[in-house]
Parts: sequence; structure tokens; C-alpha cells
Amino acid sequence: MAKIHMLYPFTFILFLFFSTSALAAAYYVQASGGNDANPGDGWGTGHALATVGAAMAKAAVSPGADTIHVAAGTYRERVAMVSAVTLLGGYPSAGGTSRNPTANDTILDGQEGGTVVEMISADNVTLDGFTITNGSRADGCGGGVLAVNGTGVVIKNNRIIGNTYSGTEGGGGAGICIDSTIGSDIRENTISTNISAFDGGGIFAYYSSSALIHENVITGNTAINWGGGLNIYHSSATAYNNVIMGNIATGHGGGISVYDSGNLTAANITMTGNISLNTTGGGGYIESSTVSLRNFIIWDNSPDQVVSSTGAALTVTYSDVQGGFAGTGNIALDPRFAFDPEGMPLLTANSPCIDSGTATGAPNTDIRGMARPWGRAYDMGAYEMSLYQPQLPLLLLQ
Repeated sequence: MAKIHMLYPFTFILFLFFSTSALAAAYYVQASGGNDANPGDGWGTGHALATVGAAMAKAAVSPGADTIHVAAGTYRERVAMVSAVTLLGGYPSAGGTSRNPTANDTILDGQEGGTVVEMISADNVTLDGFTITNGSRADGCGGGVLAVNGTGVVIKNNRIIGNTYSGTEGGGGAGICIDSTIGSDIRENTISTNISAFDGGGIFAYYSSSALIHENVITGNTAINWGGGLNIYHSSATAYNNVIMGNIATGHGGGISVYDSGNLTAANITMTGNISLNTTGGGGYIESSTVSLRNFIIWDNSPDQVVSSTGAALTVTYSDVQGGFAGTGNIALDPRFAFDPEGMPLLTANSPCIDSGTATGAPNTDIRGMARPWGRAYDMGAYEMSLYQPQLPLLLLQ
């Protein structure tokens, strides 16, 4: 009998697991044909909801980990996410099981009425497959997306464009702000043309820890202070396989700024064409923080490439830095970019950055998911050069 009794705890755990899984719900939202009076239990007339907010309200009272499926279209609303919800855009406008966010643009338009997507004390949430635009925040942080006081936040595969932050000192993050979060994962997004009146035009990490920032294209953002592309303030982050290009800061760090006890470990990032309108830190600016950069390409930023200031511990290795930078494996040679039709800085076959990186601390794939290394060794920058990389049409940067 004793052996039988010992099975009870295990049986009870299995019961809880399958019961919780069974409680998970799925809700469906369609801009065309949806109605918030519907149950949201499928696509089409009589089933789909009309707004993401209505689906989120149902998920808020559901006991399981829910998924909200959103069909292509424009949703003029701001969304407050709740814990244990996966929000998926990119389905065909008529619904279906096949999801393609590129072909099926699913737009959350904040209409300049506040942050488009908020995750306030929301744990284990995923935002995946949306265009997030016209957010506007006047205080705190986060014009497009704000995650605060949460854990396990995933922001992936989105286009976060044309959002603003208009507040003053102590805030920022026109595109994305993570504030007092633990373990955020920001990946595979395009973060572009966002404007912050203070820090962090693209991404602002504020008093957050263990953030992962990878496979993003961060381009054309502006900060009217520090960190045009990425600003890390009193936060710890790991970053890799990002393109940080064409961002502007009126203060320091056109591409990246890390300051006030920040900690950044980063690899295989291409940082080019960024501008600081101050006197220094066009590509990157580090102050009172610890930063390690490896396998970077830091080229053609203005007025300079990467600068460490008071209290900074900056290490740069196996990187191509215009004008040179002291460190193991560093070079100072024209990377010979070739820009693809989308303007991304690929490497030409004769680039000195090919096979010049290190495997230590490097990702096993590049920004496209292609395996590294392709040749004898790892390449520098976000893109690994391969025989299968298309060579035409490309615009060669001389």
C-alpha cells in the first residue's frame, strides 16, 4: 500500500498540468467582419472579435495561458497586455492557419493617443507579428511599446515605426522601453523612424536586467539627448546580430549609449552611419559602465566611432573600427559593404571582415539565421558571408 500512496503526488501534478493546459484559450480578431459581441472562438461572421482590446479583456479573466490571433488590417486602438498571453499578428484578412506578418500587415495604430502596447506588471507575454505605429508618450517612457515591472517579456518579429516620446529628463524609448523588467527578449524587429525628446530613440533599457537584444534592424531613429538607436541606462543586456545604422543623437551615442552603471556584452553587430551632433560618440558612447564588444564593424559614424568616458571599462576585440582601436584581433580596414535592395550592409567577397572574427562569445547564426561560421572562421558584423549570398543587385560602398 505504501507504494501506491507514493504515486499520489505525481498523479496530482499530472492532473494539475493537464488541467491548466486544457484551460488555455484561443481568441480570434478580424478588422473586417469581426464584432466585439461575438465570442471570439474562431474566424468569420458570428465568431471573430473586432478589436484586440476585446480579446485581451477575455484573456484577462481566463485562467490559462491564452493566445490571441489577429488577422491583417488596421486596428486603431491601444492595447494593455495581461500576463500569460501570446499576441500574434500576420494572419490573412479572411483568417486561416498560415501566418506571414510580412505579407499580412497587421497594424496597431495608437493615433498619437499614448503608448500603443503596454505590458504593465505583465509576466510571460509575447508580442509577435505587428506593425506598431503612431504611439505618443509624454511622460515615463515608451511610445510604441512599454514593458514595466515584468518578467519573461518577448517582443519579436514586429515593425515598430513612427512613434514618439515627448517627455523630458529621465524618460525616453520612443520605439521600445523596458523599465524595471527581468529577462526581456527583443528580437527580429525592425525599429525605425522613432523620435525621442530625451534618451533612446529606438530602444531604451531603464533599470532592467538580463535583457536580450538580437537580430534587430535599428535604423533611422532620433534621440534629442543620448542613444539614438539604443540606450542602456542602469541596466544589463546582451546584444548580438543587430544592425544599428543611420541613427542620430543630439547628445552622445548616435548608435549606442551605455551609462550610469550599465553593463553590455555584445557581439557581431554592424554599427554604421550613425551621428552624434555633440562632440563625441557618433557610433557608441560609454560612461560609468562596463561594456565588451567583439566581432563588431564600427565604420563611417560621425564625428567618431566609439568613445569611453569617465568611469567606463570598455573592451573591443576582433572588430573592425575605423581609425583603429586598441584590442586583440582588431583591424582598421574598409569593410567593403555592399548594400542589398533593402539597404542592409552585407559583406562583399573581398571584405577584410570575412574570417576575421572570433568564435568566443559569438552567436552560431547570423541576423538572417544562417549558420556561422561559413568559412575558416567567424566573420565580423551582423552578416556572415556565404557562397549563397546574392551578389546582385548590390550597391557597393566605396
